[in-house]
This record gives sequence, structure tokens and C-alpha cells, in this order.
Amino acid sequence: MVSEFSSISGSGISEAISEADVITISIGSEELFSKLRSSYNIKTLDNTKNFKYIDDMFKDYDDLIKNIRLISKKPIYLIGYYSPITLTDDNKNYLYSLFNYLDSKFNELEQRYNVKYVKISDGFLN
Repeated sequence: MVSEFSSISGSGISEAISEADVITISIGSEELFSKLRSSYNIKTLDNTKNFKYIDDMFKDYDDLIKNIRLISKKPIYLIGYYSPITLTDDNKNYLYSLFNYLDSKFNELEQRYNVKYVKISDGFLN
């Protein structure tokens, strides 16, 4: 993802970023949901693989924001994630743990780059 960012800088993306009043970023939800669906197992409910995947995903997020910050100091809003999985008594601890971890990763970016994290997961609890 980030390597693609630098290769398309000549395509007007850098100019659009530098001219923007506000930047919003919402990426990776389809990838994350796909990963959740492929590793979701009600019998084990182990987030270890998901946490590793999230760590790798947020390295890309970090690099992307770092590159954007080289171009612009304008406000950046990071749009969070919501759970596509129905909350049940069997999986609620698993899902709360997963989304709390996601929140912590977004909060780290918020502090590191002076961006605003927009948490949407609570609005989608089902």
C-alpha cells in the first residue's frame, strides 16, 4: 500500500493532499473483515493471529500517515472499524478484545501524528 503511494505521487495525489483542507482515511476494512471471517472460529476465539495481522496492517497505516505528514500538516481523520460479526454471549469477549486492540492502535497513531481517530465501532454494536 505505502510503496504504491510513493509511486503515484506524480499522478496528482501529492497535489491533492497538499491542497486539501481536511484529509480523511478509511482503509483496510475489507481486508480486516476478510481476515476475521477466515480466522473466526467460535471454538477457539483466539485473537493472536488477528493481533499480528493488525500490527502488520498498522505498520502500513503508520507509513502512509508519515508520508502524508511530509506533504501536509492539515487535519487528518482516521475512520475506525466496526464489527461485521453479530455479538453473542459466546463471542463478546473475543470481539471486545479485538476492537479494544484496534482502538489502542488507532490511539497510538493519533498521538504520534496529531491526527484524530473517529471511533465508529460503538455505533454498530449488534
